[in-house]
Amino acid sequence: MELEGRTALVTGGGRGIGRAISQALAEAGAAVAVVYRRDADAAAEVVEGIRSRGGRAAAFAASIDALDALPALVAAVTAELGPVDALVCNAGQASRGDAVADTEPGEVARLLGTHALAAHRLAQLTIPSMRAAARGDVVVISSSEVAQMRAGGAPYNMA
Repeated sequence: MELEGRTALVTGGGRGIGRAISQALAEAGAAVAVVYRRDADAAAEVVEGIRSRGGRAAAFAASIDALDALPALVAAVTAELGPVDALVCNAGQASRGDAVADTEPGEVARLLGTHALAAHRLAQLTIPSMRAAARGDVVVISSSEVAQMRAGGAPYNMA
């Protein structure tokens, strides 16, 4: 996989699967925007690791469910690393696991905001730069939970 000259934005890019995705994209030559919500130290560690191997990366703090803030995020990534032509929507939040009848509307809104609405809005904001590039890619990471459909999982699985 050759990604030299490309810029990838990875939500939830500082920990877990997102960390591995950020590292793999950088190893393939992409400049990587490591987007994180709360663990600045983990994101900084990923960025430092990429830079120490000669790659380009920067960390960006953002709560992606704050849809109105996403244009500023994409603008900041573009200013620092270049136009985004690879988007990886990896960020996720856990559900409390309550039955549908007991789940607060705010939890459903939070889950949908993070898992679905943010992915849509980020794609909407980055598609113009992808169309201008030789290639554009959008990857949305899901969960193995959607195959299980466990009791109390409906709000999470729906999102």
